Amino acid sequence: MNVFVLWTSRCDSVTFAEACTFIANFNSAQESRTFLLGEAHLAYPDRHIEVDNRLAWFLGRLDQTYGDRA
Repeated sequence: MNVFVLWTSRCDSVTFAEACTFIANFNSAQESRTFLLGEAHLAYPDRHIEVDNRLAWFLGRLDQTYGDRA
């Protein structure tokens, strides 16, 4: 299971991603894979919270990759 958070403000998203580091059974990051291309861009580890507004461009691919596990 993964969690994808699309946020409108960068300052708030950094704070939210940092707050998520205290969730014991998940890891979290903000815009952690933006530098990767192709399938690697959406290859997030299991039990990961990703905060990235750019994922709005990949909603179809996120659904294909993660479906109900997101």
